[in-house]
Amino acid sequence: MTGFGVKVGHLKHRHHQVFMMTINIWMSPNCLWLFASARLVKGLGGWRLLPTRLTPRFETGLAMTKRNTGFVLPFVLVSIAILSLATVIAMQRLSNSTQVVSNFKSKSTADLAFSSAQNQVLYAVLSAEPVEGGLHLRPPPAALDPFARKRSPDTVDAKNYWRADGGVKTFETAFGTVQVIYFDTGAFVSLNTAPAQDIVNLLRYHGLKPDAARQAAARLIDYRDADNIRLFRGAERPDYRLHKLPGPANSTLRSFEELSSVMGWGEIINKIGLYDLQQTATLNPRGYLKTRFVAPSLRAALGLNVQSSVLGGKGSRFADRNNDTYPSKRGRFILQFTGSTGIKFEKAIEIDRRINSLEKPFRVYLVYDTIVFDDNSMLDAPQAADKLAQE
Repeated sequence: MTGFGVKVGHLKHRHHQVFMMTINIWMSPNCLWLFASARLVKGLGGWRLLPTRLTPRFETGLAMTKRNTGFVLPFVLVSIAILSLATVIAMQRLSNSTQVVSNFKSKSTADLAFSSAQNQVLYAVLSAEPVEGGLHLRPPPAALDPFARKRSPDTVDAKNYWRADGGVKTFETAFGTVQVIYFDTGAFVSLNTAPAQDIVNLLRYHGLKPDAARQAAARLIDYRDADNIRLFRGAERPDYRLHKLPGPANSTLRSFEELSSVMGWGEIINKIGLYDLQQTATLNPRGYLKTRFVAPSLRAALGLNVQSSVLGGKGSRFADRNNDTYPSKRGRFILQFTGSTGIKFEKAIEIDRRINSLEKPFRVYLVYDTIVFDDNSMLDAPQAADKLAQE
């Protein structure tokens, strides 16, 4: 509480006039009460202001303050603690704001670097010649080498050879260095064309139990096929209507996000992670597995390591997978860029080369664009394959 007061009095004397003025100033109860007075005297020399002594009230205030002296130290300590805490919070918020701005700047730089590197990758892929196991980035003219398609990787310079089973190339851009990993889409299970058993093995590879994997595979096939015949453990339009869900598309998947529309797959994606699933699956509508390009652990989980006279017979599905050692027209390219703040950005695209199409010689499909917080990859997980083999 604060205040200010003035009291004026007037006295007459036969030689001079006296104006009495009292000034009252008060603050909080724990502070001093000040009562001061002054006399304004008019004499022969004019007006003069003469101070008087402090009133007894001020002396009483001094005594009261002296009794409360022990409260000052805790009060000061608490005030310092509050100010320190407020300063720490303000500095933390400032640091967070600075970090957010830096992250946005790194993301913008990564997008520019990816755009530049993607153009370089497109040129390299469209001008390359498919050879056994990968791409020849600088092939000679076909007129000079009529047997280019039969060329083996041993006759190709290692610098110009890009392996289709995870080969890494570095591309320099004005915004930094971008590493690009190349996989033929035959290294992944196509969710649009794979048979039920391959989908079951894929889901078991990611940790699902056999019954749950078989049910999910049946529902996915019912979602993508054109008929309305319900498979065992599958789900067709009446089942979706019963659960008040939009009906199946009865067509191929257009994006990985569409998997959440398949009955029961939303929970599966939440369990195994969409990013981990994308490391082993593709949406290539004409895709099929090629044993040479599949990662060893996934190859074991899919049963592609089993050599059998029955499976390896001429014309069998297993024989076709083993004999096809040339990359297909569609490949996946994983672009990686590390920002100035140490954040690792990753973008995966699939390039579909259309040799016989002059208007659209290629098409680019975005698989994902994300931030990678660790280097754990589901492409090579021997523990998962061992666990699957034990089951």
